[in-house]
Amino acid sequence: MSEEISNELDKIIRMRESLAFKILELLSVSYKPLRPVELSEILGASQKDITATLIRLNKKGLVVKVPNDSMSLWTSHISLLKYISNIWNRIKSLESKYEDLEKIVKDLLGE
Repeated sequence: MSEEISNELDKIIRMRESLAFKILELLSVSYKPLRPVELSEILGASQKDITATLIRLNKKGLVVKVPNDSMSLWTSHISLLKYISNIWNRIKSLESKYEDLEKIVKDLLGE
């Protein structure tokens, strides 16, 4: 493997290990907004680090604080579940179109 590819893979691995990525990953698959204390308990990081990271991610437009009078709730602008569902639906649609095309080609070839 070339050194350039190896360096890129190292960057990706380091990114996945970052607290910011872990928070985004967790928020993007959560069915509800989460409190910093919940993120702290799940990820084993300090609430101070969680809150600082949430604020940084919010400034980048990746997470949003959900309006709530009694507590701080956060959610992600990235919904992995919705994204995966959309991809699955597109694959199913393509499979159906492929099957239709396959039938047409077989009919044309007399098979």
